[in-house]
Amino acid sequence: QAELAALLGRDDCRLVTLLGLGGVGKTRLAIETARAIGGFADGVAFVSLAPVTDPELIVPAIADALGIAFAGSDNLRAQLLARLRDRHILLVLDNLEHLLGPSSTSYSLLEDILQFTPAVTLVVTSRERLRLAGEWVLELAGLAVEAPSAGRHGNPGSAVTLFAEHAQRADRSFRLTPAQHPTIATICRLVDGLPLGIELAAAWIRLLTLDEIVQELGRGLDAVSLAARNLPARHHSLRAVVDHSWQLLDAEAQAVLGRLSVFQGSFVREAAARVAGASLPALANLVDKSLLRRVSGGQYALHEVIRQYAEARLREQGDGWDSARDQHAAYYLERVAEREARIKGPEQAPAVAEIVAEIDNIRAAWRWAILRGQFAAVGQAAETMQWFYEFRGWFPEATALFAQAISQLRASADAADSQTLGRLLGHYGYLAIRLGSYADAFAALAESQALLSNAGDLLGLGRTLQYQMSAAWWNRNFEETHRLLDRCFDVANATGDYHVRAMSLVIASDCAFAEGKAEEAERLFRAALADWRAIGNPHGLIWCITFCSRVLLAQGKYQEAERLLRESLALSHATDDLYSAAVTLRYLGRAAFQQGDSETASYFFREALPQLRNIGNWEYVQV
Repeated sequence: QAELAALLGRDDCRLVTLLGLGGVGKTRLAIETARAIGGFADGVAFVSLAPVTDPELIVPAIADALGIAFAGSDNLRAQLLARLRDRHILLVLDNLEHLLGPSSTSYSLLEDILQFTPAVTLVVTSRERLRLAGEWVLELAGLAVEAPSAGRHGNPGSAVTLFAEHAQRADRSFRLTPAQHPTIATICRLVDGLPLGIELAAAWIRLLTLDEIVQELGRGLDAVSLAARNLPARHHSLRAVVDHSWQLLDAEAQAVLGRLSVFQGSFVREAAARVAGASLPALANLVDKSLLRRVSGGQYALHEVIRQYAEARLREQGDGWDSARDQHAAYYLERVAEREARIKGPEQAPAVAEIVAEIDNIRAAWRWAILRGQFAAVGQAAETMQWFYEFRGWFPEATALFAQAISQLRASADAADSQTLGRLLGHYGYLAIRLGSYADAFAALAESQALLSNAGDLLGLGRTLQYQMSAAWWNRNFEETHRLLDRCFDVANATGDYHVRAMSLVIASDCAFAEGKAEEAERLFRAALADWRAIGNPHGLIWCITFCSRVLLAQGKYQEAERLLRESLALSHATDDLYSAAVTLRYLGRAAFQQGDSETASYFFREALPQLRNIGNWEYVQV
């Protein structure tokens, strides 16, 4: 720890790679050093990459750890770099090795951080070197273990002490004595001093004596049965200790641990019960044996080495892996679908936060369901996921996930899924609009409209018509916008979908304003405002106020416009919507400027500038 802290204190050190085997303690060292070290004005951010399956998802993972919500559809990497540019922060990227490779974008992302964010320092934990310019490598081996000597009663050393700490957790009656030092040292040597191996071996103290643990480890190291495990050969000793911990479990505990391996990252107790059939006593039993860990927020997690081992065991059981993944996908997609009303209503912020906390498992569930042809579950979750990605600004990831689902659904050639295909195409079309891919959007939305019309799905059709109307509006095609507005209002009235009606009123107001119909624009704006208040959707209310406040400003109703804009600003901050906050500041500046208060106007414009610069869109130039 002192060596790592010293490196991080050097002006010429901005990238440190903690190199070593799984279970050697890289993560623990990074966390403990980050907690102890000072000197970073904006603190420390820890990013767990073990559940991340694609290098492209590293950027959203870092953003989550930093509490950054992306704005708009601009390049997410550029937005992240812009937000980090002036931060003096230590960024810990944990478990990067599985995201490296000859064509990986991970390398270029790290290079960009080093080049464009001069006050950011990186600590990376990995099983392989990055080989980037400026990389400092701190290689970790197992804890040093002194040669056993029965007559030696001095300091037990760090490895023996660690064993004793975990043994006492497993058996409160355990007391370390000098006479035990040589035997425990032998145990620690047999697992190469790897902290995870020491922890697991110590958990056996409830069942075995110290001498018996030595005997079991000695046999396990040479066991032929271990050769087929999916852990690398360099993990031979650790594989042996994990294997023996597995053998000490009864059949029920083995089954539960195997099914828990389908989780990506952490999970709550309810998920463990639904997916793995894990009762509270079963979870407590695995925690007691150091095979499962309690983490923050009352959640549970598996060390990646143990997860891989348990997965290999589960895959040996015929269709055990597929069955557990089916349960996992069903649980998480059902959870997503249940949040649809909340994410579009007053509980929007907590609903988004819940999805963020589960996003690694949700991504895995979505992809597995598509692979298995479980399109109904995907379709039920799609509406929530579209709005989640909208509010987070993760448009490239969103379009990729929806495109994958559409491609797989087309390949299934199941006519019964035409309604689901129509809805997925509608969601994809909207997300493509947000990325500025209008040709793809128009084609997808046209096909969506045809499929949903044939299926008689008025609810889905209303949403697709809304997206088509939005595309026409953003392209300033007012004739097409008016045609689609009429259809949207008809369908919204028939289905009672006030979300479609409210957004249609916003667009109708903007069209009327653009056509010089100020009174009509104000009437439609007030109707939209009433609808959004009734729905309770914070982002909808923000959109309504920011898009339509100029209607009030044009008529000199400055006090009302300012009151609404301040409400929008408060909502933007409450929902971490930096883009909306910046646009609201821009309109507050316009309100002040139109009243001749150039000093206040200048203040608001200058407040908006940094946020719009970070987003990097055309409104920055206007401000």
